[in-house]
Amino acid sequence: MTLIWKRYFLRELAKVFLLFIGCFYFLYVLIDYSAHTKTLHQEGLPFFKVIIYYLCQFTKRCDIMIPIALMISSIKVLTSLNVRNEITAMVSCGIPTKTLLRPFFTVAFVSIAFLFLNFQYIQPLSLNHLNLFEENFFRNSPKDSSSVNHLLLKDNSLFIYQAYNSEQEAFFDSFWIRSNDELYHIKTLYPFAQVPTGHHIDLLVRDPSGELVRQQNYETLLFPEMEFEGKTLNTAVHPHRWQSISELFKSLSWRRVALGMGKMSDREAEIATIFFYKLTIPLVCILAVIAPAPFCMRFGRRLPVFFIYALSLFGIIVFFTLTNSSVILGESQLLPPFWAVLLPPTLAFLIFGWNYAKL
Repeated sequence: MTLIWKRYFLRELAKVFLLFIGCFYFLYVLIDYSAHTKTLHQEGLPFFKVIIYYLCQFTKRCDIMIPIALMISSIKVLTSLNVRNEITAMVSCGIPTKTLLRPFFTVAFVSIAFLFLNFQYIQPLSLNHLNLFEENFFRNSPKDSSSVNHLLLKDNSLFIYQAYNSEQEAFFDSFWIRSNDELYHIKTLYPFAQVPTGHHIDLLVRDPSGELVRQQNYETLLFPEMEFEGKTLNTAVHPHRWQSISELFKSLSWRRVALGMGKMSDREAEIATIFFYKLTIPLVCILAVIAPAPFCMRFGRRLPVFFIYALSLFGIIVFFTLTNSSVILGESQLLPPFWAVLLPPTLAFLIFGWNYAKL
Protein backbone atom coordinates (compact mmCIF):
# COMPACT_ATOMS: atom_id res chain seq x y z
CA MET A 1 0.00 0.00 0.00
CA THR A 2 2.82 2.38 0.89
CA LEU A 3 4.56 1.87 -2.43
CA ILE A 4 1.32 2.47 -4.34
CA TRP A 5 0.66 5.97 -3.02
CA LYS A 6 4.35 6.90 -3.25
CA ARG A 7 4.47 5.87 -6.90
CA TYR A 8 1.24 7.76 -7.49
CA PHE A 9 2.66 10.93 -5.92
CA LEU A 10 5.91 10.61 -7.86
CA ARG A 11 4.09 10.06 -11.15
CA GLU A 12 1.84 13.09 -10.67
CA LEU A 13 4.77 15.25 -9.55
CA ALA A 14 6.96 14.16 -12.46
CA LYS A 15 4.22 14.89 -15.01
CA VAL A 16 3.69 18.47 -13.83
CA PHE A 17 7.41 19.07 -13.30
CA LEU A 18 8.38 17.95 -16.80
CA LEU A 19 5.40 19.72 -18.36
CA PHE A 20 6.37 23.02 -16.74
CA ILE A 21 10.06 22.66 -17.69
CA GLY A 22 9.15 21.75 -21.27
CA CYS A 23 6.56 24.50 -21.77
CA PHE A 24 8.53 27.24 -20.04
CA TYR A 25 11.77 26.46 -21.86
CA PHE A 26 9.97 26.09 -25.19
CA LEU A 27 8.54 29.58 -24.67
CA TYR A 28 12.02 30.91 -23.82
CA VAL A 29 13.50 29.29 -26.96
CA LEU A 30 10.66 30.65 -29.10
CA ILE A 31 11.20 34.22 -27.87
CA ASP A 32 14.99 34.02 -28.12
CA TYR A 33 14.84 32.42 -31.58
CA SER A 34 12.50 35.15 -32.79
CA ALA A 35 14.89 37.80 -31.52
CA HIS A 36 17.87 36.19 -33.34
CA THR A 37 16.11 34.83 -36.44
CA LYS A 38 18.39 36.64 -38.88
CA THR A 39 21.54 35.48 -37.10
CA LEU A 40 20.43 31.87 -36.69
CA HIS A 41 19.42 31.61 -40.37
CA GLN A 42 22.73 32.82 -41.76
CA GLU A 43 24.55 30.72 -44.30
CA GLY A 44 27.02 28.22 -42.89
CA LEU A 45 25.18 27.65 -39.61
CA PRO A 46 23.91 24.03 -39.42
CA PHE A 47 20.60 23.51 -37.65
CA PHE A 48 22.06 20.93 -35.26
CA LYS A 49 24.40 23.64 -33.92
CA VAL A 50 21.37 25.76 -33.10
CA ILE A 51 19.89 22.80 -31.18
CA ILE A 52 23.14 22.33 -29.26
CA TYR A 53 23.19 26.07 -28.56
CA TYR A 54 19.77 25.93 -26.90
CA LEU A 55 20.66 22.77 -24.99
CA CYS A 56 23.66 24.65 -23.59
CA GLN A 57 21.36 27.57 -22.76
CA PHE A 58 19.26 25.18 -20.67
CA THR A 59 22.25 24.19 -18.55
CA LYS A 60 22.94 27.90 -18.05
CA ARG A 61 19.38 28.65 -16.86
CA CYS A 62 18.43 25.45 -15.05
CA ASP A 63 19.64 26.62 -11.61
CA ILE A 64 16.62 28.95 -11.63
CA MET A 65 14.15 26.95 -13.72
CA ILE A 66 14.39 23.69 -11.78
CA PRO A 67 13.56 25.13 -8.31
CA ILE A 68 10.64 27.11 -9.79
CA ALA A 69 9.37 24.03 -11.66
CA LEU A 70 9.64 21.94 -8.48
CA MET A 71 7.75 24.55 -6.48
CA ILE A 72 4.94 24.85 -9.07
CA SER A 73 4.59 21.08 -9.44
CA SER A 74 4.58 20.59 -5.65
CA ILE A 75 1.81 23.16 -5.23
CA LYS A 76 -0.21 21.64 -8.10
CA VAL A 77 -0.04 18.09 -6.76
CA LEU A 78 -0.59 18.96 -3.08
CA THR A 79 -3.52 21.33 -3.70
CA SER A 80 -5.16 18.81 -6.06
CA LEU A 81 -4.80 16.06 -3.46
CA ASN A 82 -6.18 18.35 -0.78
CA VAL A 83 -9.18 19.49 -2.83
CA ARG A 84 -10.05 15.85 -3.61
CA ASN A 85 -9.70 15.00 0.11
CA GLU A 86 -7.04 12.38 -0.63
CA ILE A 87 -4.65 13.87 1.94
CA THR A 88 -7.45 13.79 4.55
CA ALA A 89 -8.09 10.12 3.81
CA MET A 90 -4.42 9.17 4.09
CA VAL A 91 -3.94 11.10 7.34
CA SER A 92 -7.08 9.40 8.71
CA CYS A 93 -5.47 6.04 7.89
CA GLY A 94 -2.54 6.89 10.16
CA ILE A 95 0.00 8.19 7.64
CA PRO A 96 1.82 11.23 9.15
CA THR A 97 1.61 14.46 7.19
CA LYS A 98 5.37 14.74 6.83
CA THR A 99 5.56 11.17 5.53
CA LEU A 100 3.32 12.19 2.63
CA LEU A 101 6.00 14.64 1.54
CA ARG A 102 8.73 12.02 1.13
CA PRO A 103 8.19 11.64 -2.66
CA PHE A 104 8.51 15.40 -3.00
CA PHE A 105 11.81 15.40 -1.10
CA THR A 106 12.99 12.51 -3.31
CA VAL A 107 12.49 14.67 -6.39
CA ALA A 108 14.11 17.62 -4.57
CA PHE A 109 17.25 15.61 -3.75
CA VAL A 110 17.46 14.29 -7.32
CA SER A 111 17.22 17.91 -8.52
CA ILE A 112 19.96 18.95 -6.09
CA ALA A 113 22.23 16.18 -7.36
CA PHE A 114 21.59 17.22 -10.96
CA LEU A 115 22.38 20.88 -10.21
CA PHE A 116 25.63 19.95 -8.47
CA LEU A 117 26.62 17.76 -11.43
CA ASN A 118 25.67 20.59 -13.75
CA PHE A 119 27.87 23.10 -11.91
CA GLN A 120 30.76 20.63 -11.72
CA TYR A 121 30.79 19.00 -15.17
CA ILE A 122 28.14 20.21 -17.63
CA GLN A 123 27.92 23.98 -17.25
CA PRO A 124 31.67 24.74 -17.63
CA LEU A 125 31.64 22.96 -21.01
CA SER A 126 28.34 24.47 -22.14
CA LEU A 127 29.37 28.04 -21.22
CA ASN A 128 32.57 27.62 -23.22
CA HIS A 129 30.53 26.34 -26.17
CA LEU A 130 28.11 29.26 -25.87
CA ASN A 131 31.01 31.69 -25.90
CA LEU A 132 32.45 30.09 -29.05
CA PHE A 133 29.04 30.11 -30.72
CA GLU A 134 28.46 33.78 -29.94
CA GLU A 135 31.96 34.72 -31.09
CA ASN A 136 31.41 32.97 -34.41
CA PHE A 137 27.80 33.86 -35.21
CA PHE A 138 26.77 36.83 -33.06
CA ARG A 139 29.49 39.14 -34.30
CA ASN A 140 27.00 41.93 -34.85
CA SER A 141 25.90 41.91 -31.21
CA PRO A 142 26.78 45.14 -29.46
CA LYS A 143 30.13 44.96 -27.68
CA ASP A 144 32.46 47.55 -26.32
CA SER A 145 35.17 47.49 -28.95
CA SER A 146 37.20 49.99 -26.96
CA SER A 147 37.60 47.65 -23.98
CA VAL A 148 41.16 46.68 -23.06
CA ASN A 149 42.27 43.79 -20.87
CA HIS A 150 45.60 43.24 -19.19
CA LEU A 151 47.66 40.55 -17.46
CA LEU A 152 50.72 40.84 -15.25
CA LEU A 153 53.46 38.34 -16.14
CA LYS A 154 55.86 36.62 -13.76
CA ASP A 155 58.65 39.11 -14.50
CA ASN A 156 56.22 41.98 -13.69
CA SER A 157 56.01 43.01 -17.34
CA LEU A 158 52.57 43.99 -18.62
CA PHE A 159 50.57 42.18 -21.30
CA ILE A 160 47.62 44.08 -22.82
CA TYR A 161 45.14 42.52 -25.25
CA GLN A 162 41.99 43.50 -27.09
CA ALA A 163 40.24 40.10 -27.30
CA TYR A 164 40.66 36.38 -26.71
CA ASN A 165 39.29 33.70 -29.05
CA SER A 166 38.41 30.47 -27.22
CA GLU A 167 38.25 28.35 -30.36
CA GLN A 168 41.72 29.34 -31.59
CA GLU A 169 43.08 29.78 -28.04
CA ALA A 170 44.69 33.01 -29.11
CA PHE A 171 44.95 36.66 -28.04
CA PHE A 172 44.33 39.30 -30.71
CA ASP A 173 45.76 42.79 -31.08
CA SER A 174 48.00 42.59 -28.03
CA PHE A 175 50.97 44.49 -26.60
CA TRP A 176 53.75 43.06 -24.46
CA ILE A 177 55.36 45.94 -22.55
CA ARG A 178 58.70 44.56 -21.40
CA SER A 179 59.96 47.92 -20.15
CA ASN A 180 59.54 51.64 -20.67
CA ASP A 181 61.93 51.43 -23.62
CA GLU A 182 60.79 48.21 -25.33
CA LEU A 183 57.45 46.73 -26.30
CA TYR A 184 56.01 44.28 -28.82
CA HIS A 185 52.82 44.76 -30.80
CA ILE A 186 51.50 41.27 -31.56
CA LYS A 187 48.59 40.77 -33.91
CA THR A 188 47.97 37.15 -32.85
CA LEU A 189 49.50 35.36 -29.86
CA TYR A 190 49.06 31.70 -28.91
CA PRO A 191 49.85 31.59 -25.15
CA PHE A 192 49.14 27.86 -24.71
CA ALA A 193 51.73 26.71 -27.26
CA GLN A 194 54.77 24.91 -25.86
CA VAL A 195 56.54 28.25 -26.30
CA PRO A 196 54.24 31.30 -26.63
CA THR A 197 54.12 32.06 -30.34
CA GLY A 198 53.15 35.29 -32.07
CA HIS A 199 52.29 36.20 -35.66
CA HIS A 200 52.67 39.60 -37.31
CA ILE A 201 54.81 41.28 -34.68
CA ASP A 202 56.29 44.77 -34.50
CA LEU A 203 59.15 45.51 -32.11
CA LEU A 204 59.09 49.10 -30.86
CA VAL A 205 62.03 50.64 -28.97
CA ARG A 206 62.67 54.12 -27.63
CA ASP A 207 65.18 56.11 -29.64
CA PRO A 208 67.59 58.75 -28.21
CA SER A 209 64.99 61.44 -28.75
CA GLY A 210 62.55 59.59 -26.47
CA GLU A 211 60.09 58.44 -29.16
CA LEU A 212 58.98 54.86 -29.67
CA VAL A 213 59.84 53.76 -33.20
CA ARG A 214 59.46 50.44 -34.98
CA GLN A 215 62.84 48.79 -35.03
CA GLN A 216 61.91 45.47 -36.59
CA ASN A 217 58.92 43.40 -37.67
CA TYR A 218 58.47 39.61 -37.72
CA GLU A 219 56.04 37.32 -39.46
CA THR A 220 56.38 34.71 -36.68
CA LEU A 221 58.30 34.89 -33.42
CA LEU A 222 58.71 32.68 -30.35
CA PHE A 223 58.63 34.28 -26.90
CA PRO A 224 60.42 31.93 -24.46
CA GLU A 225 60.80 34.83 -21.97
CA MET A 226 57.03 35.39 -21.85
CA GLU A 227 55.92 33.53 -18.70
CA PHE A 228 52.24 33.77 -17.77
CA GLU A 229 51.12 33.09 -14.19
CA GLY A 230 48.94 29.97 -14.45
CA LYS A 231 45.91 31.05 -12.40
CA THR A 232 45.88 34.54 -13.88
CA LEU A 233 45.97 33.25 -17.46
CA ASN A 234 43.30 30.64 -16.75
CA THR A 235 41.03 33.30 -15.24
CA ALA A 236 41.53 35.58 -18.23
CA VAL A 237 40.50 32.93 -20.77
CA HIS A 238 38.00 31.11 -18.51
CA PRO A 239 36.11 33.55 -16.23
CA HIS A 240 35.32 32.35 -12.71
CA ARG A 241 31.63 31.90 -13.56
CA TRP A 242 32.64 29.31 -16.18
CA GLN A 243 34.68 27.24 -13.75
CA SER A 244 33.55 24.11 -11.95
CA ILE A 245 33.12 23.87 -8.19
CA SER A 246 36.37 21.93 -7.81
CA GLU A 247 38.33 24.49 -9.87
CA LEU A 248 36.97 27.32 -7.73
CA PHE A 249 37.81 25.35 -4.59
CA LYS A 250 41.45 24.99 -5.68
CA SER A 251 41.66 28.74 -6.37
CA LEU A 252 40.36 29.76 -2.94
CA SER A 253 42.64 31.36 -0.38
CA TRP A 254 41.17 29.67 2.69
CA ARG A 255 43.06 31.75 5.25
CA ARG A 256 41.15 34.82 4.11
CA VAL A 257 37.91 33.11 3.13
CA ALA A 258 37.44 31.23 6.43
CA LEU A 259 34.25 32.59 8.00
CA GLY A 260 34.53 35.57 5.67
CA MET A 261 37.24 37.22 7.76
CA GLY A 262 40.16 39.16 6.37
CA LYS A 263 40.56 41.57 3.47
CA MET A 264 40.70 39.92 0.06
CA SER A 265 41.64 41.08 -3.41
CA ASP A 266 38.87 41.58 -5.97
CA ARG A 267 39.82 38.29 -7.64
CA GLU A 268 39.70 36.34 -4.36
CA ALA A 269 36.35 37.91 -3.45
CA GLU A 270 34.86 36.99 -6.82
CA ILE A 271 36.10 33.39 -6.59
CA ALA A 272 34.79 32.98 -3.03
CA THR A 273 31.39 34.49 -3.87
CA ILE A 274 30.82 32.31 -6.94
CA PHE A 275 32.04 29.21 -5.06
CA PHE A 276 29.58 29.72 -2.18
CA TYR A 277 26.80 30.57 -4.66
CA LYS A 278 27.29 27.29 -6.56
CA LEU A 279 27.35 25.38 -3.28
CA THR A 280 24.14 26.88 -1.88
CA ILE A 281 21.82 27.51 -4.84
CA PRO A 282 21.00 23.79 -5.46
CA LEU A 283 19.68 23.58 -1.87
CA VAL A 284 16.87 25.93 -2.89
CA CYS A 285 15.13 22.80 -4.24
CA ILE A 286 14.41 21.78 -0.63
CA LEU A 287 13.08 25.26 0.08
CA ALA A 288 10.81 24.92 -2.98
CA VAL A 289 9.08 22.01 -1.21
CA ILE A 290 8.97 23.04 2.45
CA ALA A 291 7.91 26.66 1.81
CA PRO A 292 4.52 26.05 0.12
CA ALA A 293 3.75 22.61 1.61
CA PRO A 294 2.20 23.77 4.93
CA PHE A 295 -0.16 26.13 3.10
CA CYS A 296 -1.16 23.48 0.53
CA MET A 297 -1.94 20.87 3.21
CA ARG A 298 -4.20 22.97 5.41
CA PHE A 299 -7.62 21.47 6.02
CA GLY A 300 -10.63 23.68 5.43
CA ARG A 301 -13.68 24.22 3.29
CA ARG A 302 -11.97 26.59 0.90
CA LEU A 303 -8.33 26.35 -0.08
CA PRO A 304 -6.94 29.65 -1.49
CA VAL A 305 -5.14 27.99 -4.40
CA PHE A 306 -4.70 31.18 -6.43
CA PHE A 307 -3.10 33.04 -3.53
CA ILE A 308 -0.78 30.11 -2.82
CA TYR A 309 0.47 30.20 -6.42
CA ALA A 310 0.72 33.99 -6.51
CA LEU A 311 2.53 34.39 -3.19
CA SER A 312 4.85 31.46 -3.88
CA LEU A 313 5.91 32.86 -7.27
CA PHE A 314 6.34 36.31 -5.78
CA GLY A 315 8.37 34.85 -2.89
CA ILE A 316 10.77 32.85 -5.08
CA ILE A 317 11.30 35.84 -7.41
CA VAL A 318 12.13 37.99 -4.38
CA PHE A 319 14.46 35.26 -3.10
CA PHE A 320 16.43 35.04 -6.35
CA THR A 321 16.58 38.83 -6.56
CA LEU A 322 18.01 39.03 -3.05
CA THR A 323 20.45 36.22 -3.85
CA ASN A 324 21.73 38.01 -6.97
CA SER A 325 22.05 41.21 -4.95
CA SER A 326 24.02 39.37 -2.26
CA VAL A 327 26.39 38.01 -4.94
CA ILE A 328 27.11 41.60 -6.01
CA LEU A 329 27.66 42.60 -2.37
CA GLY A 330 30.05 39.68 -1.90
CA GLU A 331 32.05 40.37 -5.06
CA SER A 332 32.40 44.04 -4.13
CA GLN A 333 33.24 43.07 -0.50
CA LEU A 334 30.57 45.31 0.99
CA LEU A 335 29.84 42.11 2.93
CA PRO A 336 32.19 39.13 3.36
CA PRO A 337 31.41 36.64 0.54
CA PHE A 338 30.60 33.82 2.97
CA TRP A 339 27.97 35.81 4.84
CA ALA A 340 26.66 37.67 1.79
CA VAL A 341 25.78 34.48 -0.11
CA LEU A 342 24.60 32.45 2.90
CA LEU A 343 22.35 35.11 4.39
CA PRO A 344 19.26 34.91 2.06
CA PRO A 345 18.94 31.07 2.07
CA THR A 346 19.62 30.89 5.82
CA LEU A 347 16.85 33.38 6.60
CA ALA A 348 14.47 31.61 4.19
CA PHE A 349 15.16 28.20 5.75
CA LEU A 350 14.69 29.56 9.27
CA ILE A 351 11.34 31.18 8.42
CA PHE A 352 9.80 28.43 6.31
CA GLY A 353 11.54 25.58 8.15
CA TRP A 354 9.83 26.66 11.37
CA ASN A 355 6.48 26.67 9.58
CA TYR A 356 7.17 23.22 8.13
CA ALA A 357 8.24 21.84 11.54
CA LYS A 358 4.74 22.60 12.88
CA LEU A 359 3.09 20.24 10.35
